[in-house]
Amino acid sequence: MTPASCVLVEPAPTAAAPVLAAVVPALRPPVQGDELGPAGRRWLTGGVVVAHLVSGWALLQVDAVRQVVM
Repeated sequence: MTPASCVLVEPAPTAAAPVLAAVVPALRPPVQGDELGPAGRRWLTGGVVVAHLVSGWALLQVDAVRQVVM
């Protein structure tokens, strides 16, 4: 038996693919100012807190939930 030899096979030459040069837009979106002012942010935060409190109260109205929690 003879030892295995390495055989390198080069791929057949093909026509070079045309390189398309395109303008790539920036990956980051343009910087925008804050659309919500300080008062709007406070109202939104307060609304979210109130919504969570109301949903917690509503869950406690269900007997099965009340038995598990208390």
